[in-house]
Amino acid sequence: MKDFLESVDSLPAAPVSDWTRLRSGQTVTVAEHGQAACTGTIDGVTSDASILWVRLPGIAPRRMLLHTDPVDIRPAH
Repeated sequence: MKDFLESVDSLPAAPVSDWTRLRSGQTVTVAEHGQAACTGTIDGVTSDASILWVRLPGIAPRRMLLHTDPVDIRPAH
């Protein structure tokens, strides 16, 4: 899992606050509480963009993220 972690300082782009711009299949980085981030792929977005499903590496590879969760979603380049 360490291969997927990186410092917040080296994250690409700015966090996306408007999740309506995110699409299934898009590669993103997910940072929680300003800590380390993982790179994953968006697996689904609800029609109101309040919930994302992201495929991440690890034991529980698919996570549901709420727009109200303390996470930063950034497009990966």
